[in-house]
Amino acid sequence: MRSASRLVMACTTFFAVHFASVSHSQFYANGANPTTVRSISVDLADDAKEGCWTNLVEAKRYAEDKMVLRGYNVVPSGGDYEFVVSVTAFRTSQGDCVGSVGVQIYASSQREEIFGFHEIGDSGGVAIVGTNVNNFVLEIIQSITEKM
Repeated sequence: MRSASRLVMACTTFFAVHFASVSHSQFYANGANPTTVRSISVDLADDAKEGCWTNLVEAKRYAEDKMVLRGYNVVPSGGDYEFVVSVTAFRTSQGDCVGSVGVQIYASSQREEIFGFHEIGDSGGVAIVGTNVNNFVLEIIQSITEKM
């Protein structure tokens, strides 16, 4: 058990020193724009522990505001498309937060008896930060909304 925790600590230290954060962002629906996306709602999936994500309301409002500024019709819930911010994070024994942040933009659809999701964009990354992943969440949201 000690060797496993030493391995986690070594990996955490390596990533903290070499890769404080790594992220990507893709918006791959050229036809999706404020005219073709009738409505979009923002949802949050919070799986952060020990105070590693504390600005949930700010993050949701930031995403909504960014899309409104781009001309999207943002609705409180039940939009034709969903903009989902997912955060999984935990605090290490050294006190740093290790977090995975993802944003998916999709619509659900059904054809006969087949139900599925039509994804038009995603963004995400991992970070190791001293206090919390709040700013990293906002960076990920910004990276995808700039491409919408």
